[in-house]
Amino acid sequence: MAKRYVCVICGHVHDEAVEGKWETLPTDFECPDCGCGMEDYEIQD
Repeated sequence: MAKRYVCVICGHVHDEAVEGKWETLPTDFECPDCGCGMEDYEIQD
């Protein structure tokens, strides 16, 4: 099942069903809305 990750800074949602697996993103991934890194995302329940 696809997971959703939410940027805790701006609320951008990375939906694996649409944007691909979180684990396959490059390590220098930045939020497309605010520029924060992966460490600023939390998995959404």
